[in-house]
Amino acid sequence: MLIWTTKQEHIIPYARNLHTQRCYCTTAHGLDAYGEDGSGITPHIERTLNHLRLLNVEIPQPDKIRDYLTYHSDMVYLLLEISEEARLKFRSETQLSLELNRDPEDYEYLILYVRQDNYDESVMKRIKQIREKYGSNLAYISGWFLITTDFCAPGNNR
Repeated sequence: MLIWTTKQEHIIPYARNLHTQRCYCTTAHGLDAYGEDGSGITPHIERTLNHLRLLNVEIPQPDKIRDYLTYHSDMVYLLLEISEEARLKFRSETQLSLELNRDPEDYEYLILYVRQDNYDESVMKRIKQIREKYGSNLAYISGWFLITTDFCAPGNNR
């Protein structure tokens, strides 16, 4: 269970999500999140980023990703699941790169880019399979997340 407290010390409990992992809800202005052990959400985000690195997911701007996940911490568990699924479907020869994109209208969202040396129709098919598997879960998180390809070769981080 996660407990949110405000400066007035009101306590609001949040239930576990469907995957029996802790659900970290959006950090709103004036709210701080604390786990059952009294730690904040930052250690959970750091563990997630470290796990992504173990999956060989490139994170070219980790500070920006960390800040985004701090504000949209309810998406941390789903980000990890989707990244694991992408690594299973694309194996080690494919570069996965987690990046923060800023839309011209000032919307920010995370993108997991799939980059390979050679592209065929199976790349988009596998991306679509991942989107279909997790799409309904993405509707219930506060942040925006997209898995796609920019058809660039590995190493072309934006």
